[in-house]
Amino acid sequence: MSRIEVHIDRLVLEGVELRHAGAVQEAVRAELGRLLTDRTTWADHRVRKASAEVHSGLSSPAELGRSVARSVYGVVSHGR
Repeated sequence: MSRIEVHIDRLVLEGVELRHAGAVQEAVRAELGRLLTDRTTWADHRVRKASAEVHSGLSSPAELGRSVARSVYGVVSHGR
């Protein structure tokens, strides 16, 4: 089993209430874990800085977290 380490130094989400931070964080962690373990091979690379747009109007902190995770995954897996 391979080990994948992801370190997100800072995640800026404008317009998100502080009381939802824990739920968003957990959803990002869980979704990234799911996405990263589904992939069979990985190139050894680092992404120094990435930016992704997540659309507003998501129904819950968990949905926002999953959306953020999918955006991060797109950057680290495809360089987008």
